[in-house]
Amino acid sequence: MSQYWRATTTNPDILINLKNLFEKELADFKVLKTQQEINNQITLAFQNPNLHLTFFQLLIAEFSIPQSDIGKIFYRWETFAKKNVTYFAPYSFFCLRIKLLFNICLLNNIINTRPTNLLDLEYLYYLPFCQVFVSDDKFHRQLAPHLLTEDQRFVTGQELKKDLNRLKEIKTTLSESELKKVFRYPPIVPELLIYQLWTELRPDWQTERNWTPSDAEMEMMAKAITQFRNAKPLN
Repeated sequence: MSQYWRATTTNPDILINLKNLFEKELADFKVLKTQQEINNQITLAFQNPNLHLTFFQLLIAEFSIPQSDIGKIFYRWETFAKKNVTYFAPYSFFCLRIKLLFNICLLNNIINTRPTNLLDLEYLYYLPFCQVFVSDDKFHRQLAPHLLTEDQRFVTGQELKKDLNRLKEIKTTLSESELKKVFRYPPIVPELLIYQLWTELRPDWQTERNWTPSDAEMEMMAKAITQFRNAKPLN
Protein backbone atom coordinates (compact mmCIF):
# COMPACT_ATOMS: atom_id res chain seq x y z
CA MET A 1 0.00 0.00 0.00
CA SER A 2 2.81 2.41 0.85
CA GLN A 3 4.49 1.74 -2.51
CA TYR A 4 1.20 2.45 -4.26
CA TRP A 5 0.83 5.62 -2.19
CA ARG A 6 4.26 7.00 -3.10
CA ALA A 7 4.03 5.98 -6.76
CA THR A 8 0.84 7.97 -7.29
CA THR A 9 1.51 11.17 -5.33
CA THR A 10 1.53 13.23 -8.52
CA ASN A 11 -1.76 11.79 -9.73
CA PRO A 12 -4.75 14.15 -9.25
CA ASP A 13 -6.89 11.06 -8.59
CA ILE A 14 -4.52 9.69 -5.95
CA LEU A 15 -7.08 9.42 -3.15
CA ILE A 16 -9.71 7.92 -5.41
CA ASN A 17 -7.23 5.25 -6.48
CA LEU A 18 -6.07 4.73 -2.92
CA LYS A 19 -9.63 4.34 -1.70
CA ASN A 20 -10.26 1.66 -4.33
CA LEU A 21 -7.22 -0.21 -3.05
CA PHE A 22 -8.42 0.02 0.55
CA GLU A 23 -11.77 -1.42 -0.49
CA LYS A 24 -9.91 -4.69 -1.07
CA GLU A 25 -7.15 -4.54 1.55
CA LEU A 26 -9.02 -3.10 4.55
CA ALA A 27 -12.49 -4.56 4.07
CA ASP A 28 -12.71 -5.69 7.72
CA PHE A 29 -12.70 -2.07 8.88
CA LYS A 30 -15.80 -1.12 6.90
CA VAL A 31 -18.03 -1.88 9.88
CA LEU A 32 -16.57 1.17 11.69
CA LYS A 33 -18.77 4.21 11.11
CA THR A 34 -17.24 7.08 13.12
CA GLN A 35 -13.81 8.57 13.67
CA GLN A 36 -13.99 7.71 17.37
CA GLU A 37 -14.84 4.06 16.68
CA ILE A 38 -11.88 3.81 14.34
CA ASN A 39 -9.53 5.52 16.79
CA ASN A 40 -10.66 3.22 19.60
CA GLN A 41 -10.08 0.17 17.41
CA ILE A 42 -6.56 1.37 16.55
CA THR A 43 -5.84 1.78 20.27
CA LEU A 44 -6.93 -1.81 20.92
CA ALA A 45 -4.85 -3.02 17.99
CA PHE A 46 -1.73 -1.26 19.30
CA GLN A 47 -2.19 -3.15 22.58
CA ASN A 48 -2.30 -6.54 20.83
CA PRO A 49 1.19 -8.13 20.98
CA ASN A 50 0.34 -10.35 18.00
CA LEU A 51 0.15 -7.26 15.80
CA HIS A 52 3.39 -5.55 16.86
CA LEU A 53 5.42 -6.90 13.95
CA THR A 54 2.72 -5.83 11.51
CA PHE A 55 2.73 -2.31 12.89
CA PHE A 56 6.51 -2.12 12.68
CA GLN A 57 6.34 -3.17 9.05
CA LEU A 58 3.64 -0.58 8.37
CA LEU A 59 5.67 2.12 10.10
CA ILE A 60 8.81 1.30 8.14
CA ALA A 61 6.94 1.24 4.83
CA GLU A 62 4.69 4.27 5.35
CA PHE A 63 7.47 6.60 6.48
CA SER A 64 10.32 5.21 4.37
CA ILE A 65 12.61 4.30 7.28
CA PRO A 66 16.18 3.84 5.91
CA GLN A 67 17.30 0.24 5.57
CA SER A 68 20.39 1.01 7.67
CA ASP A 69 18.17 1.87 10.67
CA ILE A 70 15.76 -1.06 10.53
CA GLY A 71 18.13 -3.52 12.21
CA LYS A 72 18.82 -1.04 15.03
CA ILE A 73 15.10 -0.53 15.55
CA PHE A 74 14.36 -4.23 15.88
CA TYR A 75 17.37 -4.82 18.14
CA ARG A 76 16.17 -2.06 20.43
CA TRP A 77 12.68 -3.59 20.41
CA GLU A 78 14.03 -7.03 21.35
CA THR A 79 15.91 -5.52 24.31
CA PHE A 80 13.09 -3.18 25.33
CA ALA A 81 11.56 -4.14 28.68
CA LYS A 82 7.99 -2.97 28.05
CA LYS A 83 6.69 -4.66 24.92
CA ASN A 84 4.23 -1.97 23.92
CA VAL A 85 4.67 -0.02 20.69
CA THR A 86 3.17 3.19 22.10
CA TYR A 87 5.80 3.25 24.85
CA PHE A 88 8.61 2.07 22.60
CA ALA A 89 8.28 4.86 20.03
CA PRO A 90 5.39 7.12 21.09
CA TYR A 91 5.76 9.80 18.42
CA SER A 92 6.35 7.37 15.56
CA PHE A 93 3.26 5.38 16.44
CA PHE A 94 1.26 8.56 16.97
CA CYS A 95 2.02 9.43 13.35
CA LEU A 96 1.11 5.90 12.30
CA ARG A 97 -2.18 6.21 14.21
CA ILE A 98 -2.98 9.36 12.21
CA LYS A 99 -2.18 7.61 8.94
CA LEU A 100 -4.32 4.59 9.83
CA LEU A 101 -7.19 6.81 10.98
CA PHE A 102 -6.98 8.70 7.70
CA ASN A 103 -6.86 5.53 5.60
CA ILE A 104 -9.86 3.93 7.27
CA CYS A 105 -11.90 7.15 7.27
CA LEU A 106 -11.20 7.40 3.57
CA LEU A 107 -12.35 3.83 3.07
CA ASN A 108 -15.58 4.43 4.98
CA ASN A 109 -16.47 7.71 3.23
CA ILE A 110 -16.05 9.70 6.46
CA ILE A 111 -13.64 12.01 4.64
CA ASN A 112 -13.64 12.80 0.93
CA THR A 113 -11.00 12.22 -1.74
CA ARG A 114 -9.90 15.84 -2.16
CA PRO A 115 -6.15 15.64 -3.07
CA THR A 116 -5.18 18.46 -0.66
CA ASN A 117 -6.25 16.24 2.24
CA LEU A 118 -2.84 14.56 1.95
CA LEU A 119 -1.12 17.86 2.67
CA ASP A 120 -3.57 18.76 5.43
CA LEU A 121 -2.86 15.40 7.04
CA GLU A 122 0.76 16.42 7.69
CA TYR A 123 -0.30 19.31 9.94
CA LEU A 124 -1.74 16.77 12.36
CA TYR A 125 1.75 15.35 12.95
CA TYR A 126 2.47 18.51 14.99
CA LEU A 127 -0.32 17.85 17.49
CA PRO A 128 1.94 16.46 20.26
CA PHE A 129 3.87 19.74 20.29
CA CYS A 130 1.01 22.14 20.97
CA GLN A 131 -1.69 22.73 23.55
CA VAL A 132 -4.13 24.44 21.20
CA PHE A 133 -4.60 23.42 17.58
CA VAL A 134 -6.28 26.09 15.44
CA SER A 135 -7.75 25.50 12.00
CA ASP A 136 -10.77 26.33 9.87
CA ASP A 137 -10.13 23.40 7.57
CA LYS A 138 -13.04 20.93 7.43
CA PHE A 139 -10.62 18.01 7.25
CA HIS A 140 -8.93 19.09 10.49
CA ARG A 141 -12.29 19.60 12.20
CA GLN A 142 -13.14 16.03 11.27
CA LEU A 143 -9.98 14.35 12.57
CA ALA A 144 -8.08 16.56 15.02
CA PRO A 145 -10.56 16.41 17.97
CA HIS A 146 -10.23 12.61 18.02
CA LEU A 147 -6.45 12.79 18.37
CA LEU A 148 -6.19 15.34 21.18
CA THR A 149 -5.27 14.49 24.76
CA GLU A 150 -7.13 15.79 27.80
CA ASP A 151 -4.78 18.77 28.10
CA GLN A 152 -5.24 19.91 24.50
CA ARG A 153 -7.97 21.89 22.78
CA PHE A 154 -9.18 22.35 19.21
CA VAL A 155 -10.25 25.88 18.24
CA THR A 156 -11.59 27.01 14.89
CA GLY A 157 -9.89 29.90 13.14
CA GLN A 158 -13.11 31.89 13.17
CA GLU A 159 -13.42 31.53 16.95
CA LEU A 160 -9.85 32.69 17.50
CA LYS A 161 -10.13 35.61 15.07
CA LYS A 162 -13.32 36.83 16.76
CA ASP A 163 -11.66 36.58 20.15
CA LEU A 164 -8.52 38.43 19.04
CA ASN A 165 -10.66 41.27 17.71
CA ARG A 166 -12.43 41.40 21.07
CA LEU A 167 -9.04 41.41 22.82
CA LYS A 168 -7.91 44.31 20.64
CA GLU A 169 -11.00 46.28 21.64
CA ILE A 170 -10.41 45.58 25.33
CA LYS A 171 -6.80 46.78 25.12
CA THR A 172 -7.92 50.17 23.81
CA THR A 173 -9.70 50.73 27.13
CA LEU A 174 -6.68 49.91 29.33
CA SER A 175 -4.26 52.32 30.95
CA GLU A 176 -0.54 52.18 30.24
CA SER A 177 0.17 50.27 33.46
CA GLU A 178 -2.63 47.81 32.70
CA LEU A 179 -1.30 47.27 29.19
CA LYS A 180 2.03 46.18 30.64
CA LYS A 181 0.22 43.46 32.58
CA VAL A 182 -1.38 42.03 29.44
CA PHE A 183 1.80 42.10 27.38
CA ARG A 184 2.51 38.42 28.07
CA TYR A 185 -0.80 37.29 29.56
CA PRO A 186 -4.46 37.82 28.64
CA PRO A 187 -6.58 40.33 30.55
CA ILE A 188 -8.78 38.85 33.25
CA VAL A 189 -12.00 38.83 31.24
CA PRO A 190 -13.76 35.47 31.72
CA GLU A 191 -15.77 35.89 28.51
CA LEU A 192 -12.61 35.80 26.39
CA LEU A 193 -11.83 32.46 24.78
CA ILE A 194 -8.11 33.17 25.22
CA TYR A 195 -8.62 33.73 28.96
CA GLN A 196 -10.58 30.46 29.20
CA LEU A 197 -7.85 28.52 27.37
CA TRP A 198 -5.11 29.92 29.61
CA THR A 199 -7.17 29.10 32.70
CA GLU A 200 -7.91 25.53 31.55
CA LEU A 201 -4.49 24.62 30.20
CA ARG A 202 -2.22 26.70 32.44
CA PRO A 203 -4.03 26.93 35.80
CA ASP A 204 -1.09 28.67 37.52
CA TRP A 205 -0.73 31.46 34.97
CA GLN A 206 -2.32 34.15 37.16
CA THR A 207 0.23 33.42 39.88
CA GLU A 208 2.99 33.90 37.28
CA ARG A 209 1.30 37.06 36.05
CA ASN A 210 1.41 38.67 39.47
CA TRP A 211 4.96 37.54 40.30
CA THR A 212 7.27 40.28 41.55
CA PRO A 213 10.97 39.36 41.77
CA SER A 214 12.76 39.82 45.09
CA ASP A 215 15.93 41.90 45.47
CA ALA A 216 18.01 38.72 45.52
CA GLU A 217 16.38 37.50 42.29
CA MET A 218 16.92 40.89 40.65
CA GLU A 219 20.60 40.77 41.63
CA MET A 220 20.95 37.23 40.28
CA MET A 221 19.35 38.23 36.96
CA ALA A 222 21.61 41.30 36.69
CA LYS A 223 24.71 39.11 37.18
CA ALA A 224 23.49 36.66 34.54
CA ILE A 225 22.87 39.48 32.05
CA THR A 226 26.38 40.87 32.71
CA GLN A 227 27.90 37.42 32.10
CA PHE A 228 26.04 37.11 28.80
CA ARG A 229 27.19 40.55 27.68
CA ASN A 230 30.82 39.83 28.55
CA ALA A 231 30.85 36.32 27.09
CA LYS A 232 33.43 35.68 24.37
CA PRO A 233 32.51 33.77 21.21
CA LEU A 234 33.77 30.20 20.96
CA ASN A 235 36.63 29.62 18.52
